[in-house]
Amino acid sequence: MSFRSTTFFAPVAAAMLLSLAGCHQAKPTTTKANTVTITGKILTARGTAPLAAVAVVAEPGSKAVPVKASHDGSFTVTAPVKTAIRLQLAAVNHVEADLPVYFETNTPASVTVKLALDPFDRNAKQVEIALTENKKLSLHNGIPMKAQPDGTFVWEEDTKAPEIRYELIGITTNGHSVNGTQSDSFVYDGGGDFESVVHPSNGHIRIVYDPSKLPAPVTGQFPVVTWDAAHAALNTLASLSRDDQAAYDQIVQAAQAYRKAHHNLEGFKPDNTAWIQQLQQTVDSAKNPLVRAYAAVLMLTAKNISDSKAASSPTFVRSILDAAPPSSAAWSFEPRAVTAMGSLGDAAITTLEQFVAQNRDKQVQGFALYAEAEAAMAKHDTALQTKIYTRLKNGYADVPGMKYRLLRINPNKAIQVGKPLPDFAATLLTGKKISRKDLLGHYTLLDFWATWCPPCRAEMPNLDAAWKRFHRHNFQIISFSFDSSPSAIAAFRKGKWKMPWKHVFVKGGFSSQLAKTFEVEGIPDPILVGPDGTIIAVEPDTRGPELLATIQAAMAHKGTK
Repeated sequence: MSFRSTTFFAPVAAAMLLSLAGCHQAKPTTTKANTVTITGKILTARGTAPLAAVAVVAEPGSKAVPVKASHDGSFTVTAPVKTAIRLQLAAVNHVEADLPVYFETNTPASVTVKLALDPFDRNAKQVEIALTENKKLSLHNGIPMKAQPDGTFVWEEDTKAPEIRYELIGITTNGHSVNGTQSDSFVYDGGGDFESVVHPSNGHIRIVYDPSKLPAPVTGQFPVVTWDAAHAALNTLASLSRDDQAAYDQIVQAAQAYRKAHHNLEGFKPDNTAWIQQLQQTVDSAKNPLVRAYAAVLMLTAKNISDSKAASSPTFVRSILDAAPPSSAAWSFEPRAVTAMGSLGDAAITTLEQFVAQNRDKQVQGFALYAEAEAAMAKHDTALQTKIYTRLKNGYADVPGMKYRLLRINPNKAIQVGKPLPDFAATLLTGKKISRKDLLGHYTLLDFWATWCPPCRAEMPNLDAAWKRFHRHNFQIISFSFDSSPSAIAAFRKGKWKMPWKHVFVKGGFSSQLAKTFEVEGIPDPILVGPDGTIIAVEPDTRGPELLATIQAAMAHKGTK
């Protein structure tokens, strides 16, 4: 399973069970005027039938239901006409294919997809097992497996449970947890990957991860997607989506290499120029309006990664709108990209209202309204901000990701720049009690995080640099951990990042009173507080390379050197 979307190919006994909890076998459906029937086949990277596979039609505003593929990988699903959807195809030991799909008519469609093999780290030195507890995979509480002399990893214990479901953490390079090499059957985890299912013997379970049983690498560009001739344009959409993910992965890899060499990301400049040029060529040459629009939307997101200043240029944003007007279904594939319209200055709110009025997708409408609220905040127009906030809260609170954004634009929220930090009570790991008054007289960074959170771990170089540069200048850090136990913090600090500042273990995490007091809906969530107890900065100004500059600017403003 991903924290952001993943076989062994050894012969499997015919008696192996295939368990796909929460799925149902596909049944023939009657095509209606407003739906289209999709028949397809999911194959491994080698073109063989997968051990287990599912197909999911992800439609905006509807609950996605996984449909179990048959033993040869074939499936049948239905999808709406004139609605942008994602056709998500997953198989054991493979990366989920997340295909952008749009049908103009109800003409039946067919597709065959070869999935990409999971990017296994075949030389992993540390492997953790995550167990399913109360039908929920506990990724936050991975248990270290014991490395064996023969290169395998083992976890075992006595149990009364009739079966054990698990995924392994640390055996892929993309951060996903995936099924193991020891399985009696498989269960789809709802996030693009599969859990392994094993059955204890005589009240004892012993699970072995054996890297030698991983499927052999397969070269090539995946997924390989082939739609029928009547829907050939969908092949181009799939290729654009695949290549965009590949370009993003290259930037992530470059950032990881840069951080390894420099110990932080200061000075790192993402470069996806070649991909942006390729997208521009598609925009200029594509005859299909949806292909052209989708390439334009992807170009907007790609440009924002490599050069956010250029991406927010009104001239550039208007060029995107020329290819992808507000009514285009292409925005449904990247609904958050709509927020870039906020850079259009005085025309921003008018343009965003066009998205609300003309686009059929509720997600697109919601993010357009969110961008309107941000534009109102930038103008310090509290009345307009309140009006838009009310519209969003009443009509779009169910849009994925909107709960967090509603909190950010809430005109009455407590955690805002310029407001006094709320009072609180906490206990440091040393046993000392602290409250708001203990922060007075210091610049304090309140760092909400967890060891299981990859973005939190990615902030470590920035936090460490801030500590080293400013802790002798009236600056302190207090890290509030949302881990399952204090021992997780201690174990993490024995590694590369010692975090030599103050620490609080927040029992209950997101459900705790501290999380409610500080309005923490996601982590990392750093808050910079001034010596007088006033909030100076919040994210994004307190994350990444911006953190050092934000602290320096705050101290310079107050005359601190």
